[in-house]
Amino acid sequence: DKAMYRPVLLTSLALNYSWGELDVTSYHLVNLLAHAGCALLVWLILTQLGRPPCMALLGGLLFAVHPICTEPVNYISSRSELLAALGVLGAFWAYQAAGSRPGAGLLAASLALFAAGLLSKSIAIALPALLVVLELYRGGLDRAALRRLAPYLALSAAYVAILSGFIAKALLDEPVRPLAVQTATQVKALVYYLKLLFVPSGLNVHHAFSEGRPGDLAVVMALLLAISILVCAPWRAGRRGSDLFLGLGWILVTLAPAAVVPLNVLVNEHRLYLPLAGLVMLFTSLPLERLRGLLWLTLALLLFLSAMSVRRNGEWQTPYALWEAAAARAPEEVRAYVYMGNYLRDNGDPRGAIEQYGKVLQLEPDNDIAANNLGNVYRSLGDWQRAVDVYEQVLE
Repeated sequence: DKAMYRPVLLTSLALNYSWGELDVTSYHLVNLLAHAGCALLVWLILTQLGRPPCMALLGGLLFAVHPICTEPVNYISSRSELLAALGVLGAFWAYQAAGSRPGAGLLAASLALFAAGLLSKSIAIALPALLVVLELYRGGLDRAALRRLAPYLALSAAYVAILSGFIAKALLDEPVRPLAVQTATQVKALVYYLKLLFVPSGLNVHHAFSEGRPGDLAVVMALLLAISILVCAPWRAGRRGSDLFLGLGWILVTLAPAAVVPLNVLVNEHRLYLPLAGLVMLFTSLPLERLRGLLWLTLALLLFLSAMSVRRNGEWQTPYALWEAAAARAPEEVRAYVYMGNYLRDNGDPRGAIEQYGKVLQLEPDNDIAANNLGNVYRSLGDWQRAVDVYEQVLE
């Protein structure tokens, strides 16, 4: 009853399982190929937008090696993000290409890719809004543009109708948090996401990010920063203002689905995968070709980002390494210690598991998950009295 409607994603995972069951090699191969496809599409889209060939290639490479991509590529479960992005980027490229090549073939392909993205993850529903941003970037929404957009809006409406029960439950019946808290949290999250995009340091599978409340200083400051960007941006400063509109518009639109629907996890790095394309659009619109030594600066940037990604990849080698890194960056967050304890318990190190669960209970004495797991470890060791003591605390 908690399953999402993602048949394309599940089909891909089923094919991986038929290939090698639970050997992760084929799963990682598919994730890497999907990411390579997305980077290629970013390159093609930048070429369509009129970027110089060297800048378009630079944009595709930046997307390929940016550290924010390490979570969706390494985390097999985040394939939904990759496939949805592949559908959105492919549909966006085909929509643009259809404008210069008359015929129904490219538009049909665009709609098919859009449908595939929606059937991978619901974030793909941002595509019609992205196409509206594109039409405004081109010059405006005329009747011809509205006719081109109509099939995408119809497909989106059909998708929403299919998922109406889940959407009503998430937004109205059983929301994770009240609307005011959700809005304040996402205002604060927007600035946090921009920081991760522009300065991808301190990446973490579980960020120490708290809910926002209306009136909180952090929320007010984040809102003021967002407003200042909108007010001070040179929206009408010729072509560069249009490029700024397209890049920022892309980022805001692709972050919107996760902002509107309250989710249990407040911020996630894989939610930035599709917005990263907007950052690349912004970066490649800068007049970098005028700078001397651009080639060396570009190579240095790509190597620096690649080194950050390689280092982050290493932290995804085992669950323990991943959560050990999370605990080092956010030592007050108990979730990392719970998962490290679970890993040690399942891999023959009960004493190490006891130590990790103990850290959780020092930080949160009422954490019943860690306490229950601790009791299970004592029971597996035959330490009956300690197991009983822990279980009684859990029951209380």
